[in-house]
Parts: sequence; structure tokens; C-alpha cells
Amino acid sequence: MLVWSYVGLSIAAFGWILLTGTDFSNDDLDFFMYLHRGDLLQLMLTPLNEHWVPFHRLSSWLVYRPGAMRLEVAVVILLAFHLMAVVYLRATLRRVGIGTAADVLTCAYASCAFLLFGLIGFANAQLRVPHVALCMMAIYHYLAWLDGGRPRHLWLAAVAFGLDLCVYQKAVLLPVYMGVAGWLALPQRFRAEPFKAVLLPACLLLVSIAVVVFYKLKIPSGFSLTLPGIIDFEWRMVGMLLAGILGVNADTLTADFSLDRRLLWAALGTWLVAATASIALARGAWKAWAALLLVAALDFLPLTSSNRMFMGEAVIHYYRYYYESIFLVFLLLGLVSVQHVRSPGFRIAPLHARALAVATLAIWAVLQFASLEHARAHNYDFVLGAQVRPYMRSLRASLARIDEARPVFKDSAVPGYMFFMSEPDLSSRIVPLLMPRARFEQDPESYHLVLESGEVVRRTRAPSVARPAAAAAAEATQGPPQQPRQP
Repeated sequence: MLVWSYVGLSIAAFGWILLTGTDFSNDDLDFFMYLHRGDLLQLMLTPLNEHWVPFHRLSSWLVYRPGAMRLEVAVVILLAFHLMAVVYLRATLRRVGIGTAADVLTCAYASCAFLLFGLIGFANAQLRVPHVALCMMAIYHYLAWLDGGRPRHLWLAAVAFGLDLCVYQKAVLLPVYMGVAGWLALPQRFRAEPFKAVLLPACLLLVSIAVVVFYKLKIPSGFSLTLPGIIDFEWRMVGMLLAGILGVNADTLTADFSLDRRLLWAALGTWLVAATASIALARGAWKAWAALLLVAALDFLPLTSSNRMFMGEAVIHYYRYYYESIFLVFLLLGLVSVQHVRSPGFRIAPLHARALAVATLAIWAVLQFASLEHARAHNYDFVLGAQVRPYMRSLRASLARIDEARPVFKDSAVPGYMFFMSEPDLSSRIVPLLMPRARFEQDPESYHLVLESGEVVRRTRAPSVARPAAAAAAEATQGPPQQPRQP
């Protein structure tokens, strides 16, 4: 009960932060415009930036049509998948038998502030959040089947993989994660029944290879880093992932870069001390720690080998790219704990375990709160959200007060932060999404105008503008005035 109370409070806090600190903008609005102009089924079957992700279009439709483009609907969808990932993570850790450590890792993952960077921005989050939930679902059911569970676990794992392919292309890495988790959690099964142990991951890996080959043949080659460049970014992003989980993110908007660097090295030093002590105490722990680093690096490979790297150093500070790697760290930490539980001579009294768990979560909560406060003050995603939220709130409230059947609007500029990746920045791109019955005219007599604050005001064309037009028309009809005859 205490575990789920902690999880519930954490998810409620995430929801409050998202609802009060951000709103739809940029990519979110672009995808809503696709739905506004096109058919859902056709859009689901159409590749998005050369990738087939029908769930992305479906979830956008759920928010845009039934949800009437309300932020609350988007937040509920995202947090439902986050809760699903938490539930499956705890079920997986409990199944491998690590006791109190399972509860600590579950609570820590549910409240990890680093996850919020992936939850901000619906267009990006609707790829990553369901992907993590489906990954955890597939891993749990694979381990359950491998541990002697019913055949339905095998099919559920395969179904989760298939659904994940419809959500996010990183699903191609899922068979590798399943195999690594099975090998570390149930090594005796791999020794006793190797064919059964690798059957499902191997079959799914063949599907993944086919998908990768298909996309490589279909997508033209673009900008990509050299192998040394990929390796350089890999270890730096793994380091930032581990530091970010502990609440340290060397933000590009922070003034004191030297402090960031010291905190970063302190965080990585903490991981190094923990890993060294763990390896010294448990004979097989080194395998789990090595797997943690390799799996994290593998999860970044689709990014570091893609054309996204044309952004260079900035990629490291786009913290949404770390979202889908965070659960892997917590899962592998659970598998590190497995090595300790199975180590000869490992003993810890239940009372001591509970006291250590409470102390760990207390320290964890302080670190996450401090990290979140820093991010809300300095991180670009949070700063942008703080600008977007008042604008969209004012726009929604103003449009709700208009009771005309076909209100007429005159186009106007909107703040650049609403469409900083595309042009033009005009109200005619946003208003029809929230009010489909709205009409935009170039020179109406009476019209509504959206101000840069998001407020909608009623305006009437000034009479001084209308008189010259009437005079010009009369002049054209009567001809020029007669000049007096010269004497």
C-alpha cells in the first residue's frame, strides 16, 4: 500500500506539473493540423518522416477529436502509459525475487524527475511513453514464460513487440533487451533449455532485422557521424543519462557551467563507487553492470547514427532523447540486485532493509525535487512551456466566449514560440483547430482578432478606411472634375 501511495503521489505531481507548466505548441499543432485536413485512416497508413507509426496518428486523433484538443486528455493518456510501465516494472522486479529492492526501484522510477523531459511535448511523448510501457510488458511476459509460465505469456510478449513496432521504431531493439533480461534473471534456464530460452528473442530479432533492412533501403542516406564520432557521443550520452537520473543535468541555459561540470562528475563518481562496491560484494554483479552500460549505449545507437546528429553538441542537451533509456537503467539495477540476493553469504535483516529503503527514497526525493526546480528555472523545454501555457489558456477562454455560428476572424501574428520550427506564425493556423467553424477573411467589416497574449478582441473596420474607397468609386463613375475654361 505504501508503495502504490508513493507511486500515486508521484504520478499526480507529474500531472500537475504538465497541466500547469506546458501546453500544445510547435510539433503538436502541426500534427493536429494534419488531422484537421485529412482522414484518420489515410494518415495512419502514411509514413511520418519516412517512419510508419500509426499509433502516433491515432493518439493525436484521440486528443484532437474526442478530446476536443484539451491538454487534460493528452496528459491522462501519457500518465496512463507511464503507470502501465511502472506496474510492469514492479511485477518484473518482484518476479526475479529481490524483495524490498523491487519496491525502492519502483518508487524511484515512478518519481524520477528526468522522465518529465520526455513527457513535455505531446508530439514526442506519444512515441516514447507507450514504447516504454510496451517494452516492459514484453519483458515481463517473456520472463514469466521462461520461468515456467503459461503459453499465453509467450503470445502476450509477441503481441507487445508487434504493437511497439506500430508506436516507435526503437522497438527493433526490444528482442535484445528481452534476451539480456532473461539471461541475467534466469541463467539456469539458458543453461538447461537454451533453445527455449532464445526462441522468442531470436524470432523477434529476425523481424527487427527485416524492418531495419526495409528502412535502410527505403530511406535515402543523409548526414551521419563517423564511427569515432558515434563512439564519442555514445559514452557522453550514457554519462549524461546516469547523471540525469541522479538529478544532475548540465543545462545549456545555466550560467555557471563550472558548477554543472563539478556536479556531473560527482554524479558519475557516485555511480562508479556504487558499481565498484557492488562488484566487490557479489561475484556475478559485474555482468549486470556491464550489461547496463552496453544496453544503454545500444539504446542511443539509433540516435547517434541518424541524421539528427547534424545538431551536434545540442543533441546531448535534448533531454527527451533519454526518456526511453531510463527504464532500462532501473531494470538492470534490479538485475544487479538479483546477483546480490543470489550471492553466497548475502544477508540483511528485514528491519535494516526497510530502514535503508526509507532513507534511500528520502534522499532520492530531495535530489529529484532540486533537479526539477533547477529545470523549471533554466531548461528550455520548461521555459517554453511557461510561455505557451498562458497564451493557450487565454486563447481557449476567449474562443469559448464567442457564441456566433460562423465567427469571422482577421489573421494576425502569434508569438514565435508557438511555431518556431515552421512559418508562417499566424493565428489562422491555430484558431481553426480549436474552433473549426471560424472563418478568416482578408478585409472584413467586423471581425475577431487574436492578440499576441492569446486574448481575442472584437474589432470593426475604421470609417476612415471606408470613405476613401467610396470616394474613389464615385470618382471613377463621374469622371475627373471639369477644369474651368481659360479666358
